[in-house]
Amino acid sequence: PLVARNLAGRNQIACGTMSRRPGDSAAPSPSQLLAVLGGGAALGLGYLLHRTVAMLSTATKALEETRDVLQTSIRQESRPEFRPKLMSSKTVSPAEGEEEDEKTKTWKLVLTGGPCAGKSTAIASVKNFLQNRGYFVVTVSEAATFLHNNGIDFYPGEPLLYQKTISSTQRDHENRIFRFAERYAKLEGTQAVVLCDRGLQDGRSYCSWEEWRHVLRAIDLPEDEEEIKKRYSAVFHLVTAADGAEDHYTKTSKEGKQIRDEGPEQAAALDRKLQQAWRGHSHHRIIYNRGSFQDKIADLQSSIAQFLGLPETRRMPSRFQLNSLPKSYPAGLRNLSEAVFTKTYVNVPNPHRMKRDKEGGTVMFVRERKQESRGRNHVAEIRSYVIKTIHLEGPKEVENQRALSRREYEDYRRLIDETRHIIKQRRIQFFLDERFYEIVEYLGPSEHKGLLLCNIHQKANSEGHMAKATVPSFLDVKDDVTNNPRFSAHFLSLRGSKSPVTSRSPLSKGNHGHQNDLKMPPPQGNATQRSQSSHMLSSLSGKVN
Repeated sequence: PLVARNLAGRNQIACGTMSRRPGDSAAPSPSQLLAVLGGGAALGLGYLLHRTVAMLSTATKALEETRDVLQTSIRQESRPEFRPKLMSSKTVSPAEGEEEDEKTKTWKLVLTGGPCAGKSTAIASVKNFLQNRGYFVVTVSEAATFLHNNGIDFYPGEPLLYQKTISSTQRDHENRIFRFAERYAKLEGTQAVVLCDRGLQDGRSYCSWEEWRHVLRAIDLPEDEEEIKKRYSAVFHLVTAADGAEDHYTKTSKEGKQIRDEGPEQAAALDRKLQQAWRGHSHHRIIYNRGSFQDKIADLQSSIAQFLGLPETRRMPSRFQLNSLPKSYPAGLRNLSEAVFTKTYVNVPNPHRMKRDKEGGTVMFVRERKQESRGRNHVAEIRSYVIKTIHLEGPKEVENQRALSRREYEDYRRLIDETRHIIKQRRIQFFLDERFYEIVEYLGPSEHKGLLLCNIHQKANSEGHMAKATVPSFLDVKDDVTNNPRFSAHFLSLRGSKSPVTSRSPLSKGNHGHQNDLKMPPPQGNATQRSQSSHMLSSLSGKVN
């Protein structure tokens, strides 16, 4: 105010409006003008300082209000009603008075087991098995592996810190994926399956009872283990190879990298602890080591199919060549699905294994599965990727399968086997009258485009393969090609292989799939390799490719 009054007087002088005393000049002197200009600058600076102080005062008040809101929120979240909820499976324990729609049910399955039990291959195999039968399938990766890959491991300074981190990570991942699967199933009108690579109760095997209670309290989970078990629809335990398949137990990968610390005795003991931890669950199934590893996977798939209410079918199908796609389908179809498969054969990437694998007869391929999801106003694509290796060890066939990321899939495709075509198929799959049908239409390569096959899996207790005369009439069957390797994807992928689409089929003579009169490409290599190649081709001819 003092500056303002001073400047007001000087402004009057500058404008010539202030009364002049006798003897004053008619106009202000230069010194007076300079004084007026200096006063104006001081006024402007004072105004800016005043506004800056006001703005800082307002910002400080806003920060204080924000701090009060955050403190209130933190206090609320610490109250029990704001803690994370433990989701239970309606499949096991439905809410009172609530009926879950069977057509949009979400099943939460745990696959667990001791070290070297085959979980990675089992999860990839089961996922493919259920996708082919019309389910929307998602997986929850193992929390310990996720943490390890991101630099978090056991910390000796606080032993239970690692288990707390594993369990809380597992809970959070599962909750988010469970919610997504349930919502997707309701919107799409389908059934969903969530495959969990281990479950929360696995942590009990690595702690004493008091330590486990401490972990549960620390991460806000109920101390009642039955509540944790009810979270899942079913639990399938794969027994470690150290118990019943000792010759196949290994601590290193094929590349020589150490992948586990436990010896066989430790692995067997841990396996028994895991079985005990899950004991009491209403659907707890133990998958033992009986026969080959493929038998173990088949037992697992059969057990899951039985739990889900699917007809149990034979592993090897009857296969027929069709003249055309069905013009219509009969009533009573279940779990209808349609997807496009792209299969790329690749060379074994490790040169140190190349010679050994070729001598043993190895086939390796990567496969993309692409399925369209059609909503009311959208069409989305769901893609999944697997790598599969089939290796002959003498008369035995050993299969390994695991899921891939998109990046891993593209990396493997760079190792393409140039002697083979990329196979592209459209598959239509469904259940009808306790049988599983798979119609396969070849979209590529161009040499085989238009080839139509139908694989029919009969009930598990059926004897012999299905006769052509007993195939339902909605399928226009041309020939029975069940035992003909010429119609396998393994054969059709070979460059130079004769197409059964364009050539006259010798099967029309009525030999029903036997190899008489078939012209096969001459096998390459020495006599041992030719014998193994023939064995591999014969072995793969019966598989669903």
